[in-house]
Amino acid sequence: MKLTVRLFVAVALVLLINLALIWAFGNLFLEDYYLSHKRNAISGDFDRLLETYAAGDEAQTRAVIASIEESNTRVQLHSLVQIGYFPMSGPVYAYAMIYATGTMLGGEDYVYPGDLFTGRGPMTVIQRTEKSPRIARLAEQLEGRRAAFVDSGETTQPGGQLELFGRLDEYTVAALQTPLESVKESAALATRFSLLSGLIALGAGIVITLMISMVFARPLRQVTAVAGDIARLDFSRRVPVRERDAKRRSKDELQILGESINTMADALERDHQALSQYNQQLRRDIDERILTEQAQKALVSNISHELKTPLAIISGYAEGLKEGLADDESTREEYCGVILEESRNMTRLIQSLLRLTRLQSGLAAPSPTDVDMSALVGRILSGLSLQAQRENVSIENAAAGDYHAWADLDACEQVIRNYVTNALRHTPEGGTVRVSIGMPDALKLRLEVYNSGSRVAEPDLPRIWDSFYRADAARSREDGEVGLGLAIVKAHMTAHGGAYGCENVENGVVFYAEFAAVCG
Repeated sequence: MKLTVRLFVAVALVLLINLALIWAFGNLFLEDYYLSHKRNAISGDFDRLLETYAAGDEAQTRAVIASIEESNTRVQLHSLVQIGYFPMSGPVYAYAMIYATGTMLGGEDYVYPGDLFTGRGPMTVIQRTEKSPRIARLAEQLEGRRAAFVDSGETTQPGGQLELFGRLDEYTVAALQTPLESVKESAALATRFSLLSGLIALGAGIVITLMISMVFARPLRQVTAVAGDIARLDFSRRVPVRERDAKRRSKDELQILGESINTMADALERDHQALSQYNQQLRRDIDERILTEQAQKALVSNISHELKTPLAIISGYAEGLKEGLADDESTREEYCGVILEESRNMTRLIQSLLRLTRLQSGLAAPSPTDVDMSALVGRILSGLSLQAQRENVSIENAAAGDYHAWADLDACEQVIRNYVTNALRHTPEGGTVRVSIGMPDALKLRLEVYNSGSRVAEPDLPRIWDSFYRADAARSREDGEVGLGLAIVKAHMTAHGGAYGCENVENGVVFYAEFAAVCG
């Protein structure tokens, strides 16, 4: 069962048990309790009557008797009186009632040895009792005791009553009687009232318990919901804690539990985010390592492929020279020229590989300085002008001006030279290569190399920066290209943290690179 239902059932059960106990104790013990209480009350009343009677204060005695009778207790006084005289045995005495509840005078006059009150003479007797020996017998049973309750055999009088019989002096005795029926009725009435009150309290208690259980269960449900979200790795929710409760010095257990759950959720959220970031970084590292291993395998394969052809050519021509196939001077010069050219190609390839490896490994860290980009572009284009003339390609320098970059001089030169060389190689005869410099903003300098004619296929755009990648493998072989120029550009720009890329434009393609500008 839910906590609300269990709390409701538990409190309702306690109330029912309490109601049952009230009913059981009322039926089993309440009557005896009332009877014991009544006995004590009658004993106290007799003691008060005895005290005032012994003092001889008639007015006070009457007042005490009146107060006793107000508590539903009847009072009777009996005194010894002379009822006759015999010559042989002398006077004859018997107990006569001198007071019954509400009556003091009446009947015949008798003179008895003890006056009822001090200084009083002959007393009027209400009723003669010589025909009923009960009072005399009870008086004899006292046997020196001041007072005693009539035994159970005597309490069963018509109507049922509780009676205390006691001696006020040597001649006078008192009987205090109260109906037992009133005691039983009071006990039964008290039991019924307690039962009715218990039923009302049970109903009210059930309603109040239901309300209290809902109030107390609400924060527990909130804590349970948040804890369930945390178990599902959802840290978006928190246990509502009112601001005034959070500032109080004395807090109950639910508030402390809610704050503890929130603190735990905050800590778990931070740890989970850190772990997620670590896992993502680890996944990226693993992916990067896999890509690096694949790149290394591809690099070894590409190097082997690139070296295989020149080595085969060198080996073939060297064997030809050894076997004397070149029997004249011109043939030997041709063979030696081929061997020398292929050796230079291999040297250039190895140097490019070493440069790329140093850049990618971080061994060749850039040394930034103030580079005059306009002057650098002019010098490089001047050195490539003869190659442009041989290929019938016009070069335009649109980088004139005062443009300075904060970068490594050697890196800037290699980026510009590789871009322009690559553009010359892919520009058809009669085409144009244009180099320009601009500033997209005050902190950035953008170098652009445009060549007309050929464009880069969309699938090849992200791959042209890889080592040994050639969009046109056959043409690259004829031009002596090894496919490392753009890879070196990528390594330089990555080290500088600048943007680079390639964009197809109308009637051509643009390669760009961005450097930090020198302001002022």
